[in-house]
Amino acid sequence: MPNSTGSVANIEPTMAPVEKTDSKGWNVKCVEDHHLGTRTCRAYTFGSPTGPFQVYYSNDVGPFIVAGLHTGGAIDPTVRVDNMSVWHIPHSPYRADKHLASAKSLIADLQKGSTAYVTYWTLYGERRMEVSLQGFNEAYAQLMKQKGKARGDRSAQGGPPASHTTMSMTSR
Repeated sequence: MPNSTGSVANIEPTMAPVEKTDSKGWNVKCVEDHHLGTRTCRAYTFGSPTGPFQVYYSNDVGPFIVAGLHTGGAIDPTVRVDNMSVWHIPHSPYRADKHLASAKSLIADLQKGSTAYVTYWTLYGERRMEVSLQGFNEAYAQLMKQKGKARGDRSAQGGPPASHTTMSMTSR
């Protein structure tokens, strides 16, 4: 952003306070959108009201990772579990294949670890969050069960599955 002299200021990331989750903060929730015929299931926790961390599947596609309220433009959020690898989580929809590959590897680390160290960027700079992974394995197992349940499983009732709903129109 130009300053009063018209030059662009060099913006350095600042050391942000670290937000922490409690050890029992994992939840699992599925939401069905009957208008769009979609089902999104997520395991999630919060570092604070402004720091969500979630793993989700949309219509059984995933896993996708949400690391904070990321609004930082071209800088991808990063997640490091304990002393394992640092994972860059691509947030652009044009890089979904890279996101899925990173997310699948990150899930394996999350299942083995005790703390996830998350760095993400907002319009106000760098934010850091420590996420307790105590309870993650149980939440992820529940997520996998929930995501596998069919959307409005009409196929079990003799009708087409929700993902294959047909609509016919007649004219008079």
